[in-house]
Amino acid sequence: MDVFDQVSDKPGNDIGTQGRHITCRNCERPNYTLVTRVLPGKPAVTCQVEFHDPKKQVTEYYVTDMDWRLLGLCNTRLSLYRKVPVAPSYRELMTDMGLSTSQQDRNGCRCLVTAIEKNGCKSNIWFSQGEQFNPVLHTFEGQLGDKAARQTTEVKWKQTAGKHLYPERIKHTETHDGKLHYEEIVTVQAADFVTPIDPSVFTFAGLELNDDQQLAFPELQPGDWPVWKDGRVDPSRSNRAKEKEAQDAQKGAVQPGPVAPVAAYPVQSSTPLIVGLVSGGMSVTALGLAAIYRRRKG
Repeated sequence: MDVFDQVSDKPGNDIGTQGRHITCRNCERPNYTLVTRVLPGKPAVTCQVEFHDPKKQVTEYYVTDMDWRLLGLCNTRLSLYRKVPVAPSYRELMTDMGLSTSQQDRNGCRCLVTAIEKNGCKSNIWFSQGEQFNPVLHTFEGQLGDKAARQTTEVKWKQTAGKHLYPERIKHTETHDGKLHYEEIVTVQAADFVTPIDPSVFTFAGLELNDDQQLAFPELQPGDWPVWKDGRVDPSRSNRAKEKEAQDAQKGAVQPGPVAPVAAYPVQSSTPLIVGLVSGGMSVTALGLAAIYRRRKG
């Protein structure tokens, strides 16, 4: 699932205009869901490519990680589709001894309506004859704490030129005590059941990642995670590889030579001054001896 242009009216949930949010089941790693974001910019903002166990994912964040063949077949919001066992639920419903059925018209079309009541909750599904008996309306009425809750899902179906039927519009509404609590409308603008998909779409190359996006492979330690660079997986740019490169560079650096010993004699430029001082000292000594000699003589 490639959400290439999503915005939200909820603070903190905005994926960003023209930013891409990707979820891909069994891409590059079987039995895992790949999750990442690809964002524009110069330089582009890099996000980690993560692999998750589908059974342990947080529902709201992975809202698009679902089986889209089930769209319109249950009475819930998109974020909960992946938690609803649709096929077992229908089998259980149709074999329930408390189920009643009737025929009614909706929008000028004959429908088979199923109704069941359990624990004070009422559920109905309208299956339209004109839509190959796909559901066109789900209703649920029950108690949510101290509030009367009602959920409805209306489905509009469309047929392709190849006679493939798909839900073109799904409107889900939830009310508490008659007041709107939540509303979600999904519109499918195009559906293609004929054109084959290139298998490369479900690879790193097909995802068109930003350079330097870290690839968090589940079988590797974080320090060994490679990055995506120049159209390929590059393990030489993992954190551990970069640390080793820095250590090797430090070891191979040119070491300074031995420090020359300090000379025990003056340097050439100061020799005349030292010699002059010594000579001056000898002259003073000679004069002193001469003075002593004269005093003794006198």
